[in-house]
Amino acid sequence: MSDDLVKRLGIMAGVMEMGEKIDWGSDTSLMREAVDRIKELEAKLATCENCRDDYADRLQAAEGHIEKLEAKLAKVKETFRINMMHALPNYTHEMFDRDYAEITGETDE
Repeated sequence: MSDDLVKRLGIMAGVMEMGEKIDWGSDTSLMREAVDRIKELEAKLATCENCRDDYADRLQAAEGHIEKLEAKLAKVKETFRINMMHALPNYTHEMFDRDYAEITGETDE
C-alpha cells in the first residue's frame, strides 16, 4: 500500500477508536480504497509466485540436464583413458591425468 493510504488508515483507526465523529462514508471510502489496493497487491504477488515456480522448475530441469552431461563426460573421459592406455603401453594414469588437466584446464577430482 502507498504510504499515504497506510497513514490515512492509521489516522482513521485512531479516530474511530477515540469515538470521534467522522464524515459520513469517509470510513467506507477509505476501506474500499484499501480493498482495491490489497487486491492489486495480491495479483502482483500471485504473478511473482508463478514466476518463482516457473524459474524453480527450469532450474530443476537444468540441474538434471547438467547431471546427465557430467555422467556422459565421465564415460567419455574413462573411454579415452582406456584407449590411450591401449594405444600407448607406457602411458600411465598419472600421465593421463596430467595431460587431461592441461588440455581441459581442469584438475581430476
